[in-house]
Amino acid sequence: MAKFGEGDPRWVVSDRSDGTNVNNWHWKEIDCSGWSKDCLNRLFANQIIFQQQDISVQTKDLEIVSIEVTLNNRKGKQIWLYEVELKLPWTVNFNGSNIDGKFHLPYIADENGDTSHEVKVNTDIDSKEAQILKEIIRVQCISIIQQKIALWLKTLREEYGPKYLLQSQSTNSNSSIRNSTSNSQSNNNNNSINSGSSNSQQSNTSSNNNNSGSSTPVKTLKMDVKFLAPLNELFHTLLDAQRISAFTQSQSIIKPEKNFEYSLLSGAITGRILDIEPNSKIIKTWRFSSWPTGHFSQVTMNFVQESNGITLKFEQTNIPIEDFERTKSGWSNNFFDRIKMIFGWGNFGIA
Repeated sequence: MAKFGEGDPRWVVSDRSDGTNVNNWHWKEIDCSGWSKDCLNRLFANQIIFQQQDISVQTKDLEIVSIEVTLNNRKGKQIWLYEVELKLPWTVNFNGSNIDGKFHLPYIADENGDTSHEVKVNTDIDSKEAQILKEIIRVQCISIIQQKIALWLKTLREEYGPKYLLQSQSTNSNSSIRNSTSNSQSNNNNNSINSGSSNSQQSNTSSNNNNSGSSTPVKTLKMDVKFLAPLNELFHTLLDAQRISAFTQSQSIIKPEKNFEYSLLSGAITGRILDIEPNSKIIKTWRFSSWPTGHFSQVTMNFVQESNGITLKFEQTNIPIEDFERTKSGWSNNFFDRIKMIFGWGNFGIA
């Protein structure tokens, strides 16, 4: 038995000399507050969150009263702790006049789980008209605010946290490789890491091995997608960098200009805008970075105004068959469904 205060060395988990936290075994605490502030600002600040007939609800700058978001990791298990208070000023334009107020989310916390978090609605004035509008906003907007919070938490847990840990593990592994004294062993380590890293790296390898140029087998994707949205707002959303960054939670570079070369999902998708007909049609080339060099598909979006909303007639030609399902699910899950969630423009799923 080991002496008191010393412990049995056979059970002591010592730090490795190369600093590697193998499989994230050691306890690790990561402050995610900064990333969460940026994410919440993109989701909430300065957006039209509801518009119908003569009523338009526009948010202002988000006020983050307090925020503490931490990821604790041990033995590969993630434990999320968060406590947030938000205030979101808004203004309503109704019949040409403006009424101001504020959404207040007093306590968003891990102890409440994924239940709908409390959202209070206040107005700056106490007139009869203000109370009527307050009730409309309560009915129409609270669920939209709650969906945005749910999206932040989902992205935090399923995308940001795992990506951060993977990058951390990869950095440590690469450091270990650089410290290796054997060139042959170093090459073996590099091959092992490359084959077990991210999906995008695996896709790049696959595309290089199958780079057959115009001989790549292709397929066409067609969808009709329903949105309960103002036509001009939906059209603007699909060409606005700030809005696309908000619902994809990634860097977007795009302008509503013919021949503009755009980049979405932090460079994973690139292309060029071929034609724009305001509130009617968008045509652009489109490719994943993992596709064979020089291979582009073409996306055509036609916007049709109907009595119950907008039908987006979507067509994408020249998609490599091996990437067809990923492309289809990506449009539904990462673009159309997220637009509906963020802006409150309809039920999820393809019509």
